[in-house]
Amino acid sequence: EKQILEACGFSPSDNLLGVDLEKAKRDIIKKYPYISDVTFKRVLPSTLIITVTEDAPSYCAEIYGDYFLLSEDLRIISKHDIYEDIIVLDMPVIYLKLPLIERAVQGETIVFDKSSNYSHLIDFLSEMREQEIYGRTECIDASDRYHLVLYTDGSRYKVDIGTSDNLDTKLKFVKKVIETEF
Repeated sequence: EKQILEACGFSPSDNLLGVDLEKAKRDIIKKYPYISDVTFKRVLPSTLIITVTEDAPSYCAEIYGDYFLLSEDLRIISKHDIYEDIIVLDMPVIYLKLPLIERAVQGETIVFDKSSNYSHLIDFLSEMREQEIYGRTECIDASDRYHLVLYTDGSRYKVDIGTSDNLDTKLKFVKKVIETEF
């Protein structure tokens, strides 16, 4: 609580009507990248309610030698020098192998060298989350959008998806094959 109030950049004695809440929101998110949203509610005459929403890590990825925890929308939550730092956190994250990255800044969404890669990957991951096999997936190799690969069940299975076309049908088939184990 104290850290959030300090990051706001104003003091309790400031006039609530003169406070730039948009700037305060930007300052908080910049200082604490794991925070995805901040809302303010003024209760006049002298109360300000601050609500903070944290991002939960969904993925981890190596980008140019550093390791990053990523949110569902591929916003960088935190940066780590070695992969073991992420393993120690013991979070249920999926390792992503990503296409070429143009920019990776903590607190911001990853920018790919081809802008279409972002929307394609987000659509693919969103569709994956709806599938039962998603919870059993440890790694997704999305470095080539035309050759997607999943590693599931403790990397026991390598599943070549190909493109994300007909993903629902492909994953239902994969699930059935894994259940019957050939």
